[in-house]
Amino acid sequence: MNNYNIRQLKDQNENLNKHVLKLRKENEILKEKNSAFKNESANEYYLKKFEVAENEIIELIQKNDALTKKAQDKDKQIFLLQEKISNLTVSNDVCKNDYEIKIELLEKENKRLKEQLVASVKTIM
Repeated sequence: MNNYNIRQLKDQNENLNKHVLKLRKENEILKEKNSAFKNESANEYYLKKFEVAENEIIELIQKNDALTKKAQDKDKQIFLLQEKISNLTVSNDVCKNDYEIKIELLEKENKRLKEQLVASVKTIM
């Protein structure tokens, strides 16, 4: 091989090395773009997951609000029923006292009438 061929091969080798460096730089750029794309895709995926979870949370909050309202309504009903029971108990106690007084008066009247009857029978005899 002569010097001319060696020089041409060296030039070709140098050009190939430059081309390899250029390809390596392009490869690095493509790797960065690929990584960025993967990150962006992952971000979109997790963003969608987040949105789904957020919607589920909103639905659960709405269900919780509805259940809380139902519970409050039931509490009101229970309170009203307790109030009615209390009123009925008071009314029952009042009626019981009235009947006890009436029974006592009737027993006194009955005793008086018996005494009157006994006195009448004694006067007749």
